[in-house]
Amino acid sequence: MKRVLIITYYWPPNGGAGVYRWLKLSKLLPEHGWQPVIYTPENPRWSPTIQVCCATARGS
Repeated sequence: MKRVLIITYYWPPNGGAGVYRWLKLSKLLPEHGWQPVIYTPENPRWSPTIQVCCATARGS
C-alpha cells in the first residue's frame, strides 16, 4: 500500500468544515490503495489572515 503524507492544522477534536474534509478523505484513501499519514502541529501559531495582511501592507 502506498503512503501519503497529509499536513494539516485542522484535525479533530477541532471543529469546522476543514476538519471534516481531511477526516473524510483520510477514511476513503485506504479503499483506493493509499495509507494516510497525518501530521499536525501540537500548537499551531500560523494564521493565514496575518500573512495576507502583511503581504498587502508591503504592496505584494
